[in-house]
Amino acid sequence: MATEQKFGLEQSQQLVMTPMLQQSIQLLQMSSLELDAFIEKEKLENPLLNEYEYTPKEHSTTSRSSSSDDYTSLIEKTYADKKDLRQFLSEQLHIEITDSQKRLIGIHLIDHLDEAGYFREPLDRIAKSLKVPTTKIQYVLDIMKNFEPTGIFAQNLQECLSIQLQEKNLLDDPMKTLIYHIEILGQHDFEKLQYKCKVNKETLFEMITQIKSLNPKPAADFDFDITSSIQPDLYVYHHNDKGWVVEFNEDTLPKVVLNSQLYQDIKQQKLNKEDKKYLNENWKRADWLVKSLHQRTETIFRVATEIVSQQQAFFTEGISALRPMTLKAIADKLDVHESTVSRVTTNKYMLTPFGLYELKFFFTTAISRNYESWIDKDDPYFHYVAERN
Repeated sequence: MATEQKFGLEQSQQLVMTPMLQQSIQLLQMSSLELDAFIEKEKLENPLLNEYEYTPKEHSTTSRSSSSDDYTSLIEKTYADKKDLRQFLSEQLHIEITDSQKRLIGIHLIDHLDEAGYFREPLDRIAKSLKVPTTKIQYVLDIMKNFEPTGIFAQNLQECLSIQLQEKNLLDDPMKTLIYHIEILGQHDFEKLQYKCKVNKETLFEMITQIKSLNPKPAADFDFDITSSIQPDLYVYHHNDKGWVVEFNEDTLPKVVLNSQLYQDIKQQKLNKEDKKYLNENWKRADWLVKSLHQRTETIFRVATEIVSQQQAFFTEGISALRPMTLKAIADKLDVHESTVSRVTTNKYMLTPFGLYELKFFFTTAISRNYESWIDKDDPYFHYVAERN
């Protein structure tokens, strides 16, 4: 009897999980680019789907533009970044750094790379912007200097070349001296270099050949096409009357509606049984897709709004004020399943005054707001700070 009940339960669960329901779940976890591709495919296969263009809201532009000039420049910089490199580095960041606070710093550092792949921003300026100790920024930066492509995040040409030479086990004392005096190499004063490096002419030219084999611009091999950059799904900005406001980026919203007129026109014609079935199936699928997309948009907005609500201190005070938050806490608050929150927060990006972050980066373990107390003595960062002091 127990076996029969179990079989019946499994059978009923399988019946409930229809193909359309499965696809609704898949829609929820798609990125905006994946969703665009899926919708384009559906429109090609289903004539009852139409393109729809959103009309920008009047208050959206004025509200956000009045928040700050820095915020506008941040948006412009984000669109100018190169998607492939950013994603490549973000994936490494997610693997190498598990602490959410340090990951948020890492994303901020990625957004400040120049076109060559150098990090030239003063650390104290970043620390002031994010409201965290400079040593914390330096700690994360030093980890990211070990990322691929080799030499990325170097702060100048000499460091970029040194990192690459170190990886090849070529950074001996003469090579260090040559790198230090790289400007003399540019002047082609080889005799002076021989003297400083304490090597003969043949060895010097071997060293120069090795330097020429390096990549002085680690980011140069990555696509910098502005059209392929990561666009935020949501904006967060401060409104004088409403406080911190979440708003969708209308460029990433699904632009598809039902072609009701075509459906009615065809329906009024004399159709055979097979054509009627085809028409009704397409209408049912089109209707399902539009409703599912609406549900997806609403769910993303609710989750993002709750994240901002629970992380008010972060948006006001910076990364040091990031509070403990779990997927379950958001799920319980919104009365949805934890897996739904997990899907929503993956591959969905929010542009904040501190940078562009994937929603999942806001979930973290307990963190004290006191700088000293949130350094775990087992955390390598603790030893790092101790060594630097």
